[in-house]
Amino acid sequence: MTIQTVNLGSAPTGAGGDTFRSTGAKINENFTNNTHAASRYVGTADGNLLEVGAFGVGRGSLLTEQPNAITANGFYHARLENGMNYCSFIHVGHSHDTDYSWQLGVPMGDTNLYSLRGRVKSKGVWSNEAIIR
Repeated sequence: MTIQTVNLGSAPTGAGGDTFRSTGAKINENFTNNTHAASRYVGTADGNLLEVGAFGVGRGSLLTEQPNAITANGFYHARLENGMNYCSFIHVGHSHDTDYSWQLGVPMGDTNLYSLRGRVKSKGVWSNEAIIR
């Protein structure tokens, strides 16, 4: 069902508008009917609306000093020579097991994708970076 709109009637008295009871019914319908976006929960569960920043979308990358220790999916960048050296990268982890992840990124300052690099973590151990050409 579509969103219910309250009829305020004619100014200044509200003549011809919805009664208090019908207004309440429309408002309740808007917040209890989960088939339209106005009443959906915000979050990352199935059927929810994504909020800005969910999965890193809509925000800048986060600086990390330890790319090997990241457990949250998102966009990151690292300056140190440990893990994804001087890269901006995407980290994607297994839904419930932090021993399995992958990272894909590009060194900051590069002007082409010839140095696209990635690595995977399997059974808790990170692979060496591989340049993808």
